[in-house]
Amino acid sequence: MKGLLIDASVAANWLLHEDLDPVAKLAAERMQSGSPIFVPSLWLLEITNVLFNAERRKRIDRHHRDGALEQIGQLPLTVLRCRIPARSKK
Repeated sequence: MKGLLIDASVAANWLLHEDLDPVAKLAAERMQSGSPIFVPSLWLLEITNVLFNAERRKRIDRHHRDGALEQIGQLPLTVLRCRIPARSKK
């Protein structure tokens, strides 16, 4: 499977309109070129937490938060589900 796995810090960099760090810039370029972008199964919870904390700390307002949450749904991301191996019976 080819593509790029990103965590919430990369998306936070995009959604909070900060100067893009090199990894966030690379991920944005790859996404725009159609390369698959993957996120871990906890990603949506993590990025939502980042946005609510940014609002609470007055880095963004409620409208920015809501707009960012809408943008998340439009990003071409594939969520990787965690498979937990079954425990063997003893």
